[in-house]
Amino acid sequence: MVTKRLFTIGTRLNLSKEQLEYFKADMEKQSKLFRVVWKLVQTSDLKQSRLNTYLQDTYNIDKRSANTLIQLAKGRLRH
Repeated sequence: MVTKRLFTIGTRLNLSKEQLEYFKADMEKQSKLFRVVWKLVQTSDLKQSRLNTYLQDTYNIDKRSANTLIQLAKGRLRH
């Protein structure tokens, strides 16, 4: 019999006020973008490449970020 063990490691970051503000602003932007992508994936007929280009041009994000948001929304919709 194989026994599986699960370990959890906690990490505490010692961030400056400026760093905390940066991450908070970035989380707010990502959250807003996810809601936009969620709606677009559900209602739009755009293929992924067109949707990706639209997100890059409209929200000034890179291709990798746009792809990640699209795939995350599609994955959640499937479940």
